[in-house]
Amino acid sequence: MLASFSMASPAPFRCLQWHIRQRPSRPARLLARAAKDDSRWRPLSLSEKLQQPLQLLVAIWLLLLLPAGLAMSPRKICGGLVLGSLPFEYLAFFLVGTVPRAWRYGSYARPARKGKPGTRPQDFLFLLLALFLAHILAVVLFVQQHRVLSFGWKLPRFVAMVLTGTAAWHLGRNYDRVAVSSELVTTGPYRLVRHPIYTSYLILFISSLLDLQSWLGCGILSIAALLFYSRRITAEEEILKESFGEKWDAFTASTRFKLIPFIY
Repeated sequence: MLASFSMASPAPFRCLQWHIRQRPSRPARLLARAAKDDSRWRPLSLSEKLQQPLQLLVAIWLLLLLPAGLAMSPRKICGGLVLGSLPFEYLAFFLVGTVPRAWRYGSYARPARKGKPGTRPQDFLFLLLALFLAHILAVVLFVQQHRVLSFGWKLPRFVAMVLTGTAAWHLGRNYDRVAVSSELVTTGPYRLVRHPIYTSYLILFISSLLDLQSWLGCGILSIAALLFYSRRITAEEEILKESFGEKWDAFTASTRFKLIPFIY
C-alpha cells in the first residue's frame, strides 16, 4: 500500500522536495538580512569624520562661548572660562553619544516614509531656534550680572552624559532618525524609559539653564521640547509598533514611561 501510494502521487513529493531545496538556510537568511541592514547606512569618509568634532566645536561656540564673549566688557568673540567647565561638559556629552555613532556607522538611514508626524524639517528647526534663544538669553544675563555656576548642577549633567553614552552603546546602529530599526532594543536604560537619549538631552540642557539661573530660558526650551518630542515620539512609536507588533506591545507593558520616569 505504501509503495502504491508513492507511485500514485509523486508530484506532491517532488514539489515538497523542491521547496525544501530552494528555501535558504537560517544562517543564509540572517546574512541576507544583515546585508540589507548594512545597505541602509552610508559610511563616512575621513574628511566627513573629521568634520564631526569640528561641527560640534562650532555649535558649542555659537551656543555658549560667543554669547558669553559678546556680553563681556570689552566684547570678545569667545567667553573663555567665564562659564567654567560648562562648554567642556557639553563637548564630553556629545563625544560619548553622537560622534562615535557617526564614526562607526556613518550617515543616518533615510526614513522609509515621508510626511510622518515628527519628521518635518520645520519641527527640528523650531527646536533648534528655541535651543539657541534659550542659551543666548541665559548666558548673556549670567555674564552681565556676574553670576557664579553651582557645583551641584554638575551631577545631573554627568548623569546625562552617562545616560546618553549607555543608550547609544545599547542601540548600536539603531541610533537613527525616525526610521525602521533592524531590531528592538529593550536593554540597559531602555528598561527605565523608552526614549532615554531624548531624556539625556533634556537633563543636559535644562540643568544647564537652571545652573545659569535663567527661568525664562528654561521655560522656552521646555515648551519647545514638549512640542517637538511629543510629535517625534509619536512617529517613532507608530513605526516601531508596525514593525515589531507583539514585541513592541510587550516592551511598552514592561517599560511604561516614554521620557520621564514615573511622570511621562
